[in-house]
Amino acid sequence: MPNLKWQKSSFSSAGGNDECIELAAAPTLHLRESENPETILTPNPATLRALLAIVGAAKAGAITGEGSMDKDKLNWIKAAEEGEPEYFEIAFGEGDDVDNVYIRVNTDPDNIVITTQRKWEAFVLGVKAGEFDHFVEGVEG
Repeated sequence: MPNLKWQKSSFSSAGGNDECIELAAAPTLHLRESENPETILTPNPATLRALLAIVGAAKAGAITGEGSMDKDKLNWIKAAEEGEPEYFEIAFGEGDDVDNVYIRVNTDPDNIVITTQRKWEAFVLGVKAGEFDHFVEGVEG
């Protein structure tokens, strides 16, 4: 993969830890967890736009919950607008796994980015602040 310019939320540096959820574009979109850079999601622009819109809007409160560690038993929350064929799914761990947040694109369900609640919350704050809007400028939806 070419050298990509990864962008993180400015809220990710709180507490002195720079590990975070990152986005890049060149020319396709990429989403990864900086602590595990080998696992990369490549959503289409409309899919990312839907995620940013849902997380950044009042609906963002709906993207919380609990699941389990088994990916097939996780409570996957669809982050999409009605009728979209490709969309992000978010799941939250429970029990010993309570700190983990799982992110995947429905068209590649075995490719899962795993992050923490703290990093997810920093990403959400960055979305709400409009820090990633330039990735989806001009995308209809």
